[in-house]
Amino acid sequence: MTKMLLLGMILGMGLLAPGQTPAPKDIHEKGCVRQGVEAGCLTVITLDGKTTYNILIAKNPPKAGDVIEFWGKEYMGVTICMEGKAVKVDKWTLLKMKCPLPPSPGR
Repeated sequence: MTKMLLLGMILGMGLLAPGQTPAPKDIHEKGCVRQGVEAGCLTVITLDGKTTYNILIAKNPPKAGDVIEFWGKEYMGVTICMEGKAVKVDKWTLLKMKCPLPPSPGR
């Protein structure tokens, strides 16, 4: 019995080997686009105001003040933006509404 338990623990530890990272999570949200603190950074604050994302978009990014819906994957690397959860956006659409959130302080 003890040998089986020990074997199970050893095999289980191999599944979570150091250096292995879990697959990036899919993210789908709607929110208000804001200019980030760092130059060139964009953030999206979800419509409920609870989550901030640092959106990474290579071509045709939305403008600060836009309200968008976006789909992407959690970005596992480091960014210079220092705000929110980084997301590599695969697709986004402009929503025809005004941001219901108050403007960010100091901007």
